Order: sequence, then C-alpha cells, then structure tokens
Amino acid sequence: MKATEASTHQVFLEMRAHWIKKFNEDHRDSSTASGKKRLSLKSAADLKQRLVEVRKSTSTAVQGREKYFVEEQHWDEKKDGKYDKAKATTAIIFGKKRTGMWVFTGREGVWEG
Repeated sequence: MKATEASTHQVFLEMRAHWIKKFNEDHRDSSTASGKKRLSLKSAADLKQRLVEVRKSTSTAVQGREKYFVEEQHWDEKKDGKYDKAKATTAIIFGKKRTGMWVFTGREGVWEG
C-alpha cells in the first residue's frame, strides 16, 4: 500500500469510528421498537462533506522536457539538428509503424514546475 493510500485509509478508519460512535450515541435512547433510527439527510451530507474535505491533497508536480517524434522523411536539420541513424527507432503512431527519432524540446537541466 502506498503512503498516500495508507494515510487516506487511516483517515477513513477514523471517520468510520467517529460515525459509529456518533450513531450509537444518537440512538441509545431511541423510541422505536427495534432501537434503530435512520441518519438524517443533513447529518449524512455533513459527514460526506467532511470526508471529501479530508481527501483533498496537495502536491507539486515537476515535469521534464517534452519530446516529439519526428519521422525521417520530415526531418529538418535547421529545426531538429543532424539526423543520426544510430539513434533512429520505430514507433507505432495512429496504428502505423513509423521510423524516426525522438526530439527533446528545451534545455537539459531546466524543469517546468
């Protein structure tokens, strides 16, 4: 289990325990014959809202350089640099086998955040 999943599950278990405790307290003095009572819609919505708020996460994403596949017949030395047949590869793009090279954009060591 991943750390984020484990922490989310821990929060779920705590919320479930809280709900059970609150439900039992609310229904201890119930006047129905079975001792059961439905949870009101207002408190159910409140519980759901609190659970949703807990599940919100914050994270930062760092992206590397983008890359594009350029086919051999469309290679432009001015834009893409010198074509190196040793680095050429094949890729299936839109269901068709194509030969070319992957070209990175941007500079090495520069990250987009």
